[in-house]
Amino acid sequence: MTKLTDSQLLILSQAANREGGRILPITNTRLNKASQTRVIKSLLKKGFVEEIPMKPGDEPWRENKGLAYTLIIAEAGLKAIGVREGRGDNNSNLEVSRPYTKDVIKTPAKPSNQATKQDQLLALLKRKKGANTKELMATSGWQAHSVRGFLSGTVRKKLGLNLQASQHPKRGRVYTIVAGDQVPS
Repeated sequence: MTKLTDSQLLILSQAANREGGRILPITNTRLNKASQTRVIKSLLKKGFVEEIPMKPGDEPWRENKGLAYTLIIAEAGLKAIGVREGRGDNNSNLEVSRPYTKDVIKTPAKPSNQATKQDQLLALLKRKKGANTKELMATSGWQAHSVRGFLSGTVRKKLGLNLQASQHPKRGRVYTIVAGDQVPS
């Protein structure tokens, strides 16, 4: 299975949920235009996105010799996010129609009862004994810098949880989410 960045996954998921599988416009992302362009170019290079001639109402991606092109999600992109070709799947009623291919139905990439990485990491941090970086890395599959970014950016800033760090003699620095006051903004 292909590993996708959060930005790539967001862009492909948005396209799979749009009529015609359109990539543009990109919404609900903190990426600036230059970053969006880099992500889209990486998706094009991998074959997850394809260019098609623009129709009225489409947002342009690029122009070449007077012709304007837009972007749609390719079959490989659909497969990368867990969307499969075909009809008649009772697990989902969301259909995406694409102009040059068969209709597809979005199927979930994982069962809805399966915890996300964020949920798993938060559960570790809420334990009385907390979790150290190595435990968080093993659970998430992330590198140390990604775990630290999650702790700072997601746990403290985005979720506003009270995260405390303490030094443990055998486990090293241990992080724990403490009930009570939220971290001040």
